[in-house]
Amino acid sequence: MSHGGSPGAGPRDITGYLCKNGLRNPDGSVKHVILSEQGYTSHSFNQGNVEWKQAAALAYAYYVTEANPYIDAFIAMREVDAKPEADAGIHQGLWYNDENKALCTFAKKPAWTVWKYIDTNQSFAYTDSLASLVGLPSFSSVYGSVMASKNRSADLGTGGYAASCNVGTTLMNGWYGEYGLTSCSADSQKISVNAGANSPFTYAGIARAGNVDFSSQRYFCFNISGTAGDNQNLRVRMRFTSGQDTLETELALKKNVNQMIYADLGNWKGKSNVSKIQIWVQQDGTEKWQNGSFTIHNVCQSSSISTTSAPSLTITESGYTGVTQDAFTAYCKVSGTKPVARVEYSAWNIAFSTEKTVTKRGSISGGYSQCSFSISEFGWRTGAYGVRIVAYDTDNVASKPVLVSVTVKGAAEALVIYNVYTTDISYNGFTLTVEAASDYGLSGNSSVAVWSSTAGQAKTLIWYPLQFVNGRASVRVNISNHGNYRGEYNCHAYVTDNRGTKKLYALTASVPTPVPKITSASVTEVSALGYQVNANFDCPLGVSKAEMKTWTDKLGLGAAVTTNMTVNGSSVMSYVMTSAHQNKSGTYHSVIYLYDKAGNCVTRTLDVQIPEDLERVSGKPKITASCTQTSADNYRISFQYSTFFGVNAIRVATWTAENGQDDLVWRDINYNSSTMSGYIDLPAKDKKGGPYINDVYIWDYAGQFSMYRVITNTPSKMPKIVKITVSEVSSTGYRVTAQIEASRGISKVLMPTWTEANGQDDLVWHQASVSQNTATCYIRTSDHKNEYGTYITHVYVYDADGDFALEGTYVPLDQNTQNGYTGLLLRDGKWKYYQNGALGENYIGLVSNGGSWYYVERAEVNWSYTGLTYYEGSWYYVRSGVVDWLYTGLCLHDGVWYYIKNGLLDWSYTGLCFHSKVWYYIKNGQINWNYTGPCQYNGECYYVENGVLNWSHDLNNDSGKTYASVLVEPDVDNQKAAAILEEKAIMVEEDHAQPTVFTAQSEPEVKMPLQSEMPSEADATLPMQSDKQQIELNCFVIIVKTFLSYIKECIGM
Repeated sequence: MSHGGSPGAGPRDITGYLCKNGLRNPDGSVKHVILSEQGYTSHSFNQGNVEWKQAAALAYAYYVTEANPYIDAFIAMREVDAKPEADAGIHQGLWYNDENKALCTFAKKPAWTVWKYIDTNQSFAYTDSLASLVGLPSFSSVYGSVMASKNRSADLGTGGYAASCNVGTTLMNGWYGEYGLTSCSADSQKISVNAGANSPFTYAGIARAGNVDFSSQRYFCFNISGTAGDNQNLRVRMRFTSGQDTLETELALKKNVNQMIYADLGNWKGKSNVSKIQIWVQQDGTEKWQNGSFTIHNVCQSSSISTTSAPSLTITESGYTGVTQDAFTAYCKVSGTKPVARVEYSAWNIAFSTEKTVTKRGSISGGYSQCSFSISEFGWRTGAYGVRIVAYDTDNVASKPVLVSVTVKGAAEALVIYNVYTTDISYNGFTLTVEAASDYGLSGNSSVAVWSSTAGQAKTLIWYPLQFVNGRASVRVNISNHGNYRGEYNCHAYVTDNRGTKKLYALTASVPTPVPKITSASVTEVSALGYQVNANFDCPLGVSKAEMKTWTDKLGLGAAVTTNMTVNGSSVMSYVMTSAHQNKSGTYHSVIYLYDKAGNCVTRTLDVQIPEDLERVSGKPKITASCTQTSADNYRISFQYSTFFGVNAIRVATWTAENGQDDLVWRDINYNSSTMSGYIDLPAKDKKGGPYINDVYIWDYAGQFSMYRVITNTPSKMPKIVKITVSEVSSTGYRVTAQIEASRGISKVLMPTWTEANGQDDLVWHQASVSQNTATCYIRTSDHKNEYGTYITHVYVYDADGDFALEGTYVPLDQNTQNGYTGLLLRDGKWKYYQNGALGENYIGLVSNGGSWYYVERAEVNWSYTGLTYYEGSWYYVRSGVVDWLYTGLCLHDGVWYYIKNGLLDWSYTGLCFHSKVWYYIKNGQINWNYTGPCQYNGECYYVENGVLNWSHDLNNDSGKTYASVLVEPDVDNQKAAAILEEKAIMVEEDHAQPTVFTAQSEPEVKMPLQSEMPSEADATLPMQSDKQQIELNCFVIIVKTFLSYIKECIGM
């Protein structure tokens, strides 16, 4: 998918992809997309504060999607930074959060203002200054026609002072205090408001909800009087809301003066249906509301008013100048019928508007006024500033306010963390180094927080101070300071400069766990009597135990003998005596087990051949045996023997493996001396069918004996559930069918069922019907509170003796489709694939889930598979069980190397491809080992020999010109390309020394279908099931993730 080109190319590619015939709706229409949870962080570990890039990315993404007719919605990720995400360095909210609370607004970001006005007629006024951050001259020049149709407005209205009004509809009822912080009491005559002290908001306010029609009565009027501190007057703001549109007007008011004021809604498009009215009062010169109150009388609608002291002044021109990294100046031109007494400028940082507002009086000269602000007055915050300008005449009558927006970009980031890395990693710790610089110098308050991911911060967090010398600081982290935990460690470096700027850089380091190693092992002194085992080892944590287990092929693993080994420094030794193994000859197996003090174990196996001398000299009897017949009730042990001194007795010791030898029985065996063989039939009393252990002994008349062990099983008499299948899945229930084996007959089959939600509160024991070896039961959802989700059904099969077998199954019911769930579910630690509520045991192919495509075999995700898979007419590249859409390169499949582009086999590609430091020639999507000749690539001619680029070949024998040009891998970043160029240049200097390459002789015959049998890339599509909401949703998630990558690439995040 393309991530470059003109603005909006990414979404066009996305929806263009959905416009293909195979992906449209059944009626031929194009599927629409909803982009949900769209978020961009305002903080980067590498770049620090990037809140302006966040605002630019949000605006760019909105305009791109607004221009696309197939994208129906663009939903922001978070309104407020989530504390767990913010702690991890992810800040996707429009507000910063209160660091002491999980979700509590603290201060607005620039993105908040962008989002407020993004879909209004003032959209570009708040975003055009950000366009350069995404490489555009302005948003309005690219998306002006798109936003021209936007009707939602956020207008400044007309208001003033009235001497009287024609009282129409009274609006004294329904008022309440805003934000829960303002005390409001009302009767039919007045509304009294007291906001109290220490309010976190600039305004104290009241509001009234309920539809009001101002079509015939265009004026909103009321009398107001209020108190303020010394030398303070009041500002009154009125806001009207109609649907998505707002109208605001603001007037100045002298304190302790009862004044009638009005707002004119006559020319506002939302006048006929005003759903909310708000009145806010601000005390001049304060950042937040102080002690004070105000009273409102005679709130009403009016069709006509008599004005007094109408604004005599008009601000005809406004703007800003003198913008530096530390300051800016706002200005205006004032004209009117009366002299200008003063011009007030109120400025605030838009991202932190609730934190501080600075109000000043500007200078006045020749009808012009200006006022300068230093960002030191706002805590040195850079970014977008808003300035409200109001001019007052000699009667203290205010002009209509105007707003100016100015951006103080500040100097380039003064504090830069260049790199944080680890070195000297050992079993005991690592060294952490931080490299940073600042125009203001690095502070001694810098530090790094380190803790173990395994044990968490509560147990292992330690802060290490950073002392910078020439921009570099290093600390040694010893795990002994962190509880000696090994594995992953989190390291958060907080670097502060002398201006107070702080930046965070996070990384993880891994402390390896030392394990013992057996470096060598050998066998010496081999004879018929035994042998010696020697081994050398490396054990950093010390040896806690060394032992060896030995057995012979003739006696089997069941007769193994374990001995302790002697430890001497870094070596171990033990001696194996054949007498401990009945003096058997043949193959012996000895396994060394070496344990360190942490419980880690390493093994080494040695095989030894013992000669037959001892057996031949001793003349011991020999016997071999095997199980020749089995049934549910008995089994037969047959044997053959040889002896020099005759047979004194042949007996068998029999017991079952369970519970040791508690059921040991000795039996004499009859034998045929002429054939030197015999057998014995033994009862199979164990219901489970064993295993039975049978040691067959032979004694001769010389007092010698031999033994041969036979281990066997008989058919189990226990009932067995062969298979459980689920069918007839619907919103009303499903059918469970069990195939059963029960040699003693079936007495009953029970199928207890409950839903996964709320434990077993809906448990019902269902009685299944049984026919021969099949039991079936229909499970009705009405018996289980008609719940959706995962149903759990256990199958109990009881036989005539009361023994039972138990198996279970999961049946997921999808509430959306009101049918059996189709898709992946995590069950018993594995991702299982269900088809209509039942396991898709016969399915092999790709399955979509959570925005990715997974490779499924036998109803489970095969995480170990990496390679190509054929699905719905196309070949896809799977890495560790997941389709890798980002992979472009070569892939070996059935002995043939194929060219993959963006996760898809590209049959149309012919050209060169860089892989493992070698350039290969690709013909129709695969390496052509048979091709030798010239090849055109990126406007240059290269020589290919047997499918591999030959750097030393002379393409022009006449002129002697050698084309030893240097290729770089296509579609790689500059850093990677530079590395390849440097590497290739070295190869040319070394007389064109070539690395190891694939050879045509090592490649088997092509086993994949021929190109003529395969669809072209243009026809290749991901599988879609338009009637499955889950599949559509997963497709949308893929689209969203792809689009996010596109936006991030555009803005360099």
